[in-house]
Amino acid sequence: MQPGYPPQGYPQPVYPPQGYAPTGPMYSTSALVAVAGLLLAVFGLIAIVAGVWLLGQADELRQFIQRTSINFFGSRLDQETLRAILSPMPGVLLIWGALEVILGAAIFAHKGWARAIAVLLSLLGILVGIAGVSFALALAPGASPALIAAMVILLGYAFIVLALIAGGSHFRRRYPQR
Repeated sequence: MQPGYPPQGYPQPVYPPQGYAPTGPMYSTSALVAVAGLLLAVFGLIAIVAGVWLLGQADELRQFIQRTSINFFGSRLDQETLRAILSPMPGVLLIWGALEVILGAAIFAHKGWARAIAVLLSLLGILVGIAGVSFALALAPGASPALIAAMVILLGYAFIVLALIAGGSHFRRRYPQR
């Protein structure tokens, strides 16, 4: 065996050439998209906490449904309609929140599928926010805490949609020049 050569049968190490730069894709980062991803994850965590809290509030929900009558755009919602709306809420909030947390993390990972699903989910969140504002005004006219919370939800989801649509470069791969 000659000095300086590795023994036969072993793979020889491969060294990158001088001036080597990784050739994998790179992404630019949009501050708006980062804030939208963070806001989506925070909304998700709040939804999970609200869903867990509502699981323990079954008696209070039942009493609320029995004593409350809501006039919504000129029509009265009866107890059965309220029960149909409010009974599945804990499970819906838990699933919705978990999905938002996952999407928020995937947005930080520059996943295009997360952007598409988050835009659709946020559009649905805007509709929920509009309904929440309407219900808050129907329950207590004026600037109530429920109205303020519904406005935060509405404006937050509107920001998420606009930021994800405008921040397309956050999800686009860029390959370095060779």
